[in-house]
Amino acid sequence: MKLRNLKRVVERQLRDKPNLRDNDNKLVARIWYNYIESKSPVPVKSMTALDFLYSLGNNELPAWSSIVRVRRKIQEMNPDLRGNKYEKRQASKKMYIKEIKDFELEHIKRQINNNL
Repeated sequence: MKLRNLKRVVERQLRDKPNLRDNDNKLVARIWYNYIESKSPVPVKSMTALDFLYSLGNNELPAWSSIVRVRRKIQEMNPDLRGNKYEKRQASKKMYIKEIKDFELEHIKRQINNNL
């Protein structure tokens, strides 16, 4: 699936089903279900786990990471499609970045002290 089409599909799901805005697993499952329903020669209701894993392993389904990446970008650009947890995730992201920077700074300081 081309990225442009994936963007359209993800955006439609976020608009039509607000409960998917905060849960990537549910969003991906819904997109995969719809994709299998419309494209697979095996009816979705009779598809086995093995059939599903085969499709996933052969890149016949949109990648989980691509769906999530597109969701993030859509929610960044469209505040009306953000879930209830969006602000919390953004605050957590900032805290995580600060922790990484502090860790790297401490590592650099130790290296300097060891070389003196």
